[in-house]
Amino acid sequence: MARERGVDIAIRYSPALPEADDGDVLVHEWVGAFASPAYLAGGVPIERADRLATRWPASRLAPIDWSTWQARADVGPLDDAKLRTFAHQQEVVQAALAGKGVALVSELLVADMVARGWLVAWRPDIRVPGHAYRLITGALNRRTRGVQRFTAWLQEALADD
Repeated sequence: MARERGVDIAIRYSPALPEADDGDVLVHEWVGAFASPAYLAGGVPIERADRLATRWPASRLAPIDWSTWQARADVGPLDDAKLRTFAHQQEVVQAALAGKGVALVSELLVADMVARGWLVAWRPDIRVPGHAYRLITGALNRRTRGVQRFTAWLQEALADD
């Protein structure tokens, strides 16, 4: 932000640790398992279910993977042959919407799809901590009226969810 004076605000996805990054935490995410109602109606146990996950290319972010979810859920071994990975979390969601398996994704990303009944949480009691979205403002423009108004609006909008 110091080098790019034309940028007033940045929203950064980063580790949820307090010392991980500059800026104010807007929201912490949680990750859960979600599937289409039609897929869940098949009654396949999670140990044999087709699982969908994201291959996270950013090395500074700790992976959020099925083994972490499995440890919290206290279920038996998961069949590795049933795991399909995608480069982007949105592709994982699309595969789940198409009934291709159970997706391990951010609750923030699928909240509207769950509200509409397009996806259903599989074991909603099992959630894995994800990362955080942070608001970064440059030191020179932090106090400008426009930045303050946008920041207040964004924080209020996120608090309503």
